[in-house]
Amino acid sequence: MNESFDLSEKYVCQKCIQDPCLKEVVKSHSEWHKCSYCTSRRSSPLEYVIDRIRHAIGTVYGDLEDNLDVDGQVGDHYQIEEVLSDIDFHVEDDDLMEDIAAAFDDQFFAVDREKSYLLRVPSEAWAEFQALVKHKRRYTFGGVARRFPPELDDLLWSPGNLLENVTKTIHDLSLIVPVKEGAVFWRVRVHESGKVPPVPDDFTSPPTQYSIYANRMSPAGISMFYGADHFRTALLEVTDSESVEQKKCGSGIIFRAKQRFLILDLTRLPTQVSFFFDWDEQKRRSVDFLSSFVRDLSKPIVKDGREHIEYVPSQVFTEHVRYEVKSERGAAIMGIKYPSSRDRRGCYVLFVEQEGCLPSTGDKKVPQFLEAQPGFLKTAGCNLTPPCKWSPVS
Repeated sequence: MNESFDLSEKYVCQKCIQDPCLKEVVKSHSEWHKCSYCTSRRSSPLEYVIDRIRHAIGTVYGDLEDNLDVDGQVGDHYQIEEVLSDIDFHVEDDDLMEDIAAAFDDQFFAVDREKSYLLRVPSEAWAEFQALVKHKRRYTFGGVARRFPPELDDLLWSPGNLLENVTKTIHDLSLIVPVKEGAVFWRVRVHESGKVPPVPDDFTSPPTQYSIYANRMSPAGISMFYGADHFRTALLEVTDSESVEQKKCGSGIIFRAKQRFLILDLTRLPTQVSFFFDWDEQKRRSVDFLSSFVRDLSKPIVKDGREHIEYVPSQVFTEHVRYEVKSERGAAIMGIKYPSSRDRRGCYVLFVEQEGCLPSTGDKKVPQFLEAQPGFLKTAGCNLTPPCKWSPVS
């Protein structure tokens, strides 16, 4: 321990702190005072940094006496240096690191059993949910009994309340966002070289009678529009090894939104670039779970005959969003944006059937949500051999 350590006399500047969140803490409390660890003349009392470190550690670790094992004995425990190493905290100045450790007065820490359990519960519930809808009950899923009393739903997730809790998390993190009129979506079709499908009819969502294949978000028989922010992403999403082996091509056109609508945007999750964000425990659990949930939702799935089973959880989730999730004002959600399983860029599933992609006719009752753009068609080999070719749309 640094024998000259006195917290009230220590100051630290932004240059001496590497963590971006703690830098903001220093910035928000800075004053004209020499840093205790370098020559900087503007710094913050170190106690503010220590307070934020203590708060963040408390979301995972607890006091030793509160986390004894089942026999009332001391289990695994850690000194502050081990905790800071575990959360990947470091500073370049040895004296600063020593003073931060000294502020905890030789305290011992243990992983907080309750908080650790609550952090695992959502992910364990999602794993149970997947197994349930894949292998046990699918069409009567709504009859799954709640495992816990309703007042414990927020803390103790289970397959019976998972979708409800995910909906709460979506609202807590403000993930329902508007798509502006004029927004662009690339739609790509794979075809034999030189045999480009007719535009735009063969680029719309498939007619219901031809929706015979299960997709990531839609089961067989239900037509939806799949698109992407970029041509390359859209092509990667529809290309498989067979398309590459057969030297097929992919052609794409742009559809534009004809009106404003709402989507669930799973690509705009808060990014926890620092362990020291001032989030409460509930938000930490929500972001941690939904981040892993989205990774699982968009992971690559091998088309080996079992894909129609592997797609089921994401299909159930999509249907829940389509019919059960509403905006704060009660408006319906028209689609989901999610990271591509191939390049992590934005992909979309929009709840728009073929009629919603074509101009209105006399007897048409469905409004047109998406409009194919006249102009040019983009084509590339499924192996993405450059260059991409642009050709006029007839």
